[in-house]
Amino acid sequence: MSAPTGLQHLHWSLLKERFPVSASAENAAKVPLPEPLNSIESLEWVYHMRRQMQEIVPGLYLGPYASVIKDNLPEIQKHGITHIVCIRSAAEAYFIRENFKSMGIIYLTIEVEDNDRERLIPYFSKVNQFIESAISAGGKVLVHGNGGTSRSAAFVIAAVMYIYRVTSLQAIRIVQARRFCISPSENFRQQLLEYEPILLAKPLPASSLAEEGDIDEMKSELPNVHGTKRPMEEDVEEGHKMEY
Repeated sequence: MSAPTGLQHLHWSLLKERFPVSASAENAAKVPLPEPLNSIESLEWVYHMRRQMQEIVPGLYLGPYASVIKDNLPEIQKHGITHIVCIRSAAEAYFIRENFKSMGIIYLTIEVEDNDRERLIPYFSKVNQFIESAISAGGKVLVHGNGGTSRSAAFVIAAVMYIYRVTSLQAIRIVQARRFCISPSENFRQQLLEYEPILLAKPLPASSLAEEGDIDEMKSELPNVHGTKRPMEEDVEEGHKMEY
């Protein structure tokens, strides 16, 4: 994929400023990344970090609902978050709330289910434009869902594809380097592959299209951090439900 043009050049300059170290991250070794994306260093991951937000690329963060509970306002302010994309189902709206909307933070809430039938592609453009507009205006965007590993991760992967014009595999490597616990479902991985030609508005080479071999490769690249995905459990420490 070619480098972006227009406003998207801003993201390239921000990336060079935010990640100036030239390093070949292990997670980017197999699928080459365009400069300066290959300078993004993998975070040394520890288990408790899954409850925190991480900056994926300049101005774009990914985290769980635990990162936007009311008690976490100092952390939101510390990172300078100005916009939040809230990914939740209609049922989750009862406990996944827009906690900082009254404080001036601009929200975009997308209601989608985390199952093998939900379609995310129809929402990618709206979310990408929201992120693009916010960052281009000097803001910072946090994308969160429930656990910050599947639905919200898929939206951030799609945003990285859009901003930097990279493939889904490249975008997964970038996001995984900064938030190791991501684990988009097979349904969402398939849609990210389908999004490549949609994003380019023209067919991609056969090797880039959504084929069984590509899905298998994406599976092999994602970490099995938590083992088999467990149902929603009560998070005693934070006092809300979270999906791990």
